[in-house]
Amino acid sequence: VVVKNRCVVAVEALEGTDETIRRGGELAGPGVVVVKVKRPFQSPLLDVPTVGLKTLDVMEKVKARALAVEAQETLVLNLKEMDRRAKRAGISLLAVDEAFLASWLASS
Repeated sequence: VVVKNRCVVAVEALEGTDETIRRGGELAGPGVVVVKVKRPFQSPLLDVPTVGLKTLDVMEKVKARALAVEAQETLVLNLKEMDRRAKRAGISLLAVDEAFLASWLASS
């Protein structure tokens, strides 16, 4: 999904992650956050959520501010290069799991 100010502005469908990011960026403008997680009951044998340099390229074009992925469930390609380029573009990278979310929600 693509989110801005706690409002979902785009949900991924058949078009794929990159087109979803483009659409969300067009609708909401700079500062969107991209969140990539697996679907409920998604088989890791058939489809694994994946992000990489191409994802980051699209995020940079729409001036996204962060990419959050599901920790230990998302395949991150070229992590070191993604980290380097994200820092240069001012994009935060975050891997989140249920324990983190529970503690964050409890403190909010």
